[in-house]
Amino acid sequence: ERFEQEATAVAKLRHPNIVQVIDFDHEGDLYYMVMEFIEGPTLKAELKERSLMGQPFDPKETARILTAIGNAVDYVHGKGVVHRDLKPANIMFTSEGEPMLTDFGIAKIVGAKRYTMTGAISGTPTYMSPEQGQGERGDERSDIYSLGVILYEMVTGRVPFDADTPFATIMKHINDPLPLPRQVYPQLSESVERVILKALSKEPDDRYQMAGEMARALQQAVVAPAVPIVSAEAAAQIFLSYARKDKEKVENLYQKLSDAGFKPWMDTKDILPGEKWKLAIQKAILDSDFFLACLSANSVNRRGFLQKEIKNALDIWQEMLDSDIYLIPVRLEDCEAPESLGDFQWVNLFEEGGWARLVKAIQVGMERRAKETSTS
Repeated sequence: ERFEQEATAVAKLRHPNIVQVIDFDHEGDLYYMVMEFIEGPTLKAELKERSLMGQPFDPKETARILTAIGNAVDYVHGKGVVHRDLKPANIMFTSEGEPMLTDFGIAKIVGAKRYTMTGAISGTPTYMSPEQGQGERGDERSDIYSLGVILYEMVTGRVPFDADTPFATIMKHINDPLPLPRQVYPQLSESVERVILKALSKEPDDRYQMAGEMARALQQAVVAPAVPIVSAEAAAQIFLSYARKDKEKVENLYQKLSDAGFKPWMDTKDILPGEKWKLAIQKAILDSDFFLACLSANSVNRRGFLQKEIKNALDIWQEMLDSDIYLIPVRLEDCEAPESLGDFQWVNLFEEGGWARLVKAIQVGMERRAKETSTS
């Protein structure tokens, strides 16, 4: 019963950087979950290959990967779940290089104990926080420590603490001072080193309190281009225009955008087109950075004309072109492109990698807007 309750909670998680749980069951004493197939390698395999070549990850690439994973970690923390076993083996890459977090809560769900001291320790000693090593349950900040160990390994080529036995490794995390990253890899910048030192503080209160906070600090340290971070002050606001028949599909897109840290808006009040509707739509568009025209066979008829709901919103957008709102036409499924949008670059969400391309399009738009603002 406990397994089913907690596995159900994990299966409900929806985030672009978390592997989706499809099903779960048990065969006698064997409990298992069925997850989506990820074609690419694990971060562990990538680290091993780079170690053989003596080439750690570039700090900018590290920031890109850990920002995406940090988004996923913050999302799950917001759902009341702590991973407790973050490590490179639990980070995989899609065929397009997008990092995906796996194995969420497995140790907690099935009571698996990879190594045991007083029968209460779960996790992997190399990436385990000091408080977990002392038998405490750990909280969100334990995951931040594990992310810090992963960051240390990615940019230096080695883990901070290692020993001949799991117990000895745990004791190093608890008692030993952190080997300074720049002594291990002198090419590393002081700014990145400071991020690592804070993430790997022995006391949880001294660490970053959220993964997104750590990711922002790392991005600033390496001047890396940002991928969406859950941040109220920087989140892109997105207006979703759609035909009523596509409401369920667009609600799923709305949730995915929200989970990635954006601020989407969609008309859910079923206001019939009229003056009141137009005023509501005008305000929503004016408050937005992007206008997503969500199209499908439902919203485009056989002659390539848009259905009334989405056409009315697009007409309002056309009236407000001086507001510099970026238009991104999005295909929810394979459908005909209407002539009125023929000159725009399309994002096909139904294709593999479509979500990553949408995020990239929003990211490019935000960077362009920032440059325009700085030069005006």
